[in-house]
Amino acid sequence: MAFFKRKASTNPSTLVNVEDVYVATTTITSSHNDGTDCGPRCVTWYFLVKLENNEYHELFAGKKIEKEEDTHKDDMVVASFDTPYIEKIEPLTEYLRDKSEKKMNIQLLFDFITNMNVLNSLGAFEDDEDDEQIENWNVKKCTDIFTDIRAFLL
Repeated sequence: MAFFKRKASTNPSTLVNVEDVYVATTTITSSHNDGTDCGPRCVTWYFLVKLENNEYHELFAGKKIEKEEDTHKDDMVVASFDTPYIEKIEPLTEYLRDKSEKKMNIQLLFDFITNMNVLNSLGAFEDDEDDEQIENWNVKKCTDIFTDIRAFLL
């Protein structure tokens, strides 16, 4: 019995051109006080973005996300709490097993980025970027999960 199962929509309006979508790794400085007196907490969060007029906009809401370089003004860092700043941009095609995929349902993309954020919160992604073997394993793990979700939904 599936309480939350939805029928997959094949409307052309829900299909997104994969080559236009990027995965943005962002840092958010939280204003939440967790009671540890350690100061603000920095959170890594992933967004799907599109490049429009040389600016990155979040895929689902269309909100502009600033690059980290944009926060450096007059040798000072100007950043706001609870605002994501892009640290790294990668094409979505880097995360796909089937590189020939041209269009994808927006619901699958939403599920993919949600899983990326959940895995990150659970510690699946290491902060040590020097260890490429771990990084490659994590990307493969995410694409396997993405493939499993897609097979389940279709």
